[in-house]
Amino acid sequence: MAIDIPDIPERLVSRDLPGALDHIYGQLYSFFLSFAVIGSLWIRHHVVFGRIARWDTGFVWINMLLLAFVAVLPLPTELLGRYSAEPAPVAIYAVNIVLISLTLTALHRYAERRGLVREAEPALGRDDRIRGITIPVLFAASIPIAYLVDPEVAMWSWAVLGLAARLVIPRLAPGD
Repeated sequence: MAIDIPDIPERLVSRDLPGALDHIYGQLYSFFLSFAVIGSLWIRHHVVFGRIARWDTGFVWINMLLLAFVAVLPLPTELLGRYSAEPAPVAIYAVNIVLISLTLTALHRYAERRGLVREAEPALGRDDRIRGITIPVLFAASIPIAYLVDPEVAMWSWAVLGLAARLVIPRLAPGD
């Protein structure tokens, strides 16, 4: 995603720049949001691969699907940055994040079910399963909020609910 720098004639900069920066703020928000979400998913991806002893063709294809959803993320990020006041870009972005997260969860579950995980690795506990479903649930829930309430409220829900989940999930029963 490229941040669009406004092209303002020199003589009008002091008058027009403050209003033009409003457009950039939306782009910066969507950029850093995507950075944070992808960073979180990248960490989960490394956790999955850190547990893998071997792979098979199915595992590779699921991983390729995951990478395809990640590769297309700049488009919804750009749409969100430019048109965040509209519900459709918020929904498109949310659907993309849901697909990425569910595919990553499917990759992990596939590896466990097919015996691709190192033998010394314990099975995922309840906390890990809850973490794996938190992101898609949060983003899926924001879609009706974008259409029925307000797109900006939907985007804020990602941050607020994400922080709340971070505070609650570690407090679940330890060792499960």
